Amino acid sequence: MSIHEHMQQDEQLRQALFAETPDASGVVAAVRARIRQEEYRKGLQRRWIAIAAVAVLTLGSAITWAVSGRPETKVVTAAVRDHRAEVLQNSPRRWKATIPAMQPLLEQYRVGWSDVQTLLPAGYVLAKAKECRLGGERTLHMVFSDGTRDLSVFVRAEGLTTVPRPAILDGAEVAGFRRGSISGIVVAAGAPGLCAEAVRRLTAL
Repeated sequence: MSIHEHMQQDEQLRQALFAETPDASGVVAAVRARIRQEEYRKGLQRRWIAIAAVAVLTLGSAITWAVSGRPETKVVTAAVRDHRAEVLQNSPRRWKATIPAMQPLLEQYRVGWSDVQTLLPAGYVLAKAKECRLGGERTLHMVFSDGTRDLSVFVRAEGLTTVPRPAILDGAEVAGFRRGSISGIVVAAGAPGLCAEAVRRLTAL
């Protein structure tokens, strides 16, 4: 065999080998695209997890602000505890339950009888009142009732440094109010919206 024929045979063999070698560029491109998609998915997932965590923390802080170290923490917690024990569970206390007995007590806390009459929607009356210690401060505890639902209004003798924001604590709605020199806390349980309505009326008086 001549050199020329030998070279032609080598060239044919080389071409045959290359012709049988598959083109992997498409596979490589597909793999790279899949990797990019997976990285994007994981990145998006991490972002959503971060957003969800922030949302949970925000919601948690909005609901449980009363245990975050604010000045009125003890007052709010004590108000809810007293409402549950003294009103819902009806633990024995020395209540004043007649108008002649309650009126002098209300006057000590600058709560006028006209204020009481317009405090809540029709059907609610001031059922009883007493003086207590709430967070170590003298406090007037008034209980309003429509016969089935009760609401507590606590008026602090020394007032509140800051007015507590509406919150849910231990299953009860609680919120602060301020009207002139009078400030305090409203607590209601099992009556959605009643606490907010009472605060609205208290601040509008």
